[in-house]
Amino acid sequence: MSVQIQRINSRSAQAIQLRGQGLTLQEIGGVLGVTKERARQLLAESPIPIFNPLVTTHGVMKLLGFKPHGSRCASFKRFLQRMGLKPVRELNGHTYWRAEDLQVLPTIYCRRCGVAIPVARLRRRAFFCSRACKDRFRAAKRYSALKTAKEEGR
Repeated sequence: MSVQIQRINSRSAQAIQLRGQGLTLQEIGGVLGVTKERARQLLAESPIPIFNPLVTTHGVMKLLGFKPHGSRCASFKRFLQRMGLKPVRELNGHTYWRAEDLQVLPTIYCRRCGVAIPVARLRRRAFFCSRACKDRFRAAKRYSALKTAKEEGR
């Protein structure tokens, strides 16, 4: 890739390298001393396909199979942070994540039966493979709470 970058003019090469670091078009334009539109044009001229390594929370939801909705993005952001991912930056009210980090999301297992749960089916904090597992888990938890309460009452 570096050989191909050397064949393009230096301004385009610099724009490609800055985009690879995750800078926005506005920031690339500021560094190069051109407008945002000209930065976009420089990137479009390159023979190398440009991949932006940053994805918004909304984009992450789409990639993982969730239906994005404005009010859900904040709770999904907290979910990603609980999974060990850290946002790269906050810009104009959007949170950006590294696309390569999304590939290493840990596998979540049902708290009752141990079956792996697809990421698209995860809901809130309690992770279960089905409604039946969730109900059985809660029933067992209530039973153990009642049992300990009875033992303490003796």
